[in-house]
Amino acid sequence: MASRPGQRFRPQDTSAQAPLGSRHGMDKPPPPDPARKQIMTMNEATMPGDIGFMATLGTGEGEHIWNRMAMMIRKHSLDVRLLMDAHDRRNRGFVDVQTFRRSLCYAFGNQWIELGMSTAEFNEICEPYRSRLPHAKGEPDAFIMWQKFAADLQTLANTRRPSQNFLAKLEEVERKERVDLELQAKWGMDVFTLTSALSAIKDRLLTYNTSINKAFQRIDLDNSGSVSQPVGKVESGSAVLVGPQLAPWPA
Repeated sequence: MASRPGQRFRPQDTSAQAPLGSRHGMDKPPPPDPARKQIMTMNEATMPGDIGFMATLGTGEGEHIWNRMAMMIRKHSLDVRLLMDAHDRRNRGFVDVQTFRRSLCYAFGNQWIELGMSTAEFNEICEPYRSRLPHAKGEPDAFIMWQKFAADLQTLANTRRPSQNFLAKLEEVERKERVDLELQAKWGMDVFTLTSALSAIKDRLLTYNTSINKAFQRIDLDNSGSVSQPVGKVESGSAVLVGPQLAPWPA
């Protein structure tokens, strides 16, 4: 029977005994499972390797991320140099980190989930190809030189051997990591904190002097070409660098 105009629909409880806490005879919706909650919190930066329920036994399982990518390229006859080029619209040879992540996902296509790259692995492959690192808070993030990355990866996939440039980049990354460890052990700070402190000192010296040279000339009271007094006390968070040492100033 058709309802009259203005009449509101009122569902009736037709069950003999409605479950406790139910409405109109229907049970409560089941609580969301952890996997569903994790999916709701995902964004563009979420990597397949960080999601446990998406783990698969893919190509090169257990191998290093560089070897897995190379094996995937050989298996599907991919050319990452051409596939990643689509995201560099101005053909500069470098893109920001977000664009680099999208281009890498596009290059591997349907094999992106099977590759299972984690965030730690993504940061590892980006490190040798960063254009410049920020030296102070507020500076823009480094760009990724994707053309050099694609060339080295394609060479590794085609020849099964890394190029000399690729090995040199890895050695440079290892050297920076050793410097970071030494600074942490000796001063309790990393390279970013140290470079930020040096940048702050430079800005402070140039506030009252026209050049760094003139600033050190004012500190060098005996004109000996060196300063033998506490040359720096820089606080950055919990890191404090005190320098009661002999420091020659630039001539």
